[in-house]
Amino acid sequence: PRLPRYTRSDHYAELREKLDALGHRLGGTYRVLVDANHHVDREGAARAGVGFYGKNTLLITRRHGSWVVLGTLVTDIEIDRSEPLALDCGSCRLCIEACPTDALDEPGVLDSTRCLSYWTQAPAPIPEEYRGPLGTQVYGCDICQDVCPWNRGIEKRRAGAASGPEAEPVISLVDWLEASDEDLCERYDRLYVPRNDARYLRRNALVAAGNAGDPGLGPAVRRHAEGEDELLRDHAAWALARLSPAEVG
Repeated sequence: PRLPRYTRSDHYAELREKLDALGHRLGGTYRVLVDANHHVDREGAARAGVGFYGKNTLLITRRHGSWVVLGTLVTDIEIDRSEPLALDCGSCRLCIEACPTDALDEPGVLDSTRCLSYWTQAPAPIPEEYRGPLGTQVYGCDICQDVCPWNRGIEKRRAGAASGPEAEPVISLVDWLEASDEDLCERYDRLYVPRNDARYLRRNALVAAGNAGDPGLGPAVRRHAEGEDELLRDHAAWALARLSPAEVG
C-alpha cells in the first residue's frame, strides 16, 4: 500500500517557511496560517484567483491542478488585488462518478460521513460498508483527484523533482500491525492521527489486511483479534474472516 501524495513529505512545513519569508519581505505585521482549522484557505484562494472550486470541493489551480496545499498570510500591508478565475468544471462529472461511496452526491458538496479519507482519520470504528471500498488504502484517498482532467500530466512534470525515501512511500502492513506505538507515531508524525494514538493507524492496517487477501498477514492480524483493545479486535475479526480460513484458522 502507498500513502496519498500529499503525505509524501511535510508540505505544510515547507509552505509555512515560504509564507513566513514572504511576510518578512513585505514588512509590517503579519501572521501565517497553515493547516489551521479556524480559517478556510480555499475560500481566500478562490477569491484571490489562485484557483477555482472543483466539483470534488477541492481548489483547482491552472498549473498544478488540485495537487496543492494551501496556507494564508494575513498582513496589514496594502497589496494589489487579484480577481477570481473565470473557470469551472463545465459538464465534467468524473470525480462524482469515480467516488466508490457516492460521497460527492452533488457537484461541490461532500458528504464527509461517506468519504473514505474521513474514515481513515476518524476516532471511531470504520463502518463495515466502507471497509471493502477502502481496499488496501491505509490513509486518505486520492480517487477524486486521480481522475480529474486538470491533474493529467502533473505527475510527469514532478517526476524529475521526486527523490529520497519519502517520494513514493510504500508501507508494510505487518510493520503497521507490529511496530510500537511510539515508533509509528514518530515515523508518521506528518499524518493526522486522532489524539496521536497509533491504534487508529493499526485499525486502518487491519482493514487493508482483510482486503489484501494475503494469508501471510494472518499471524499479525490474529494478534489484535486476541488483544484487549475492542476497536482493534473488531477490525481484526473482520479481516480474519476475509482471509483464507485454511491459512489463518
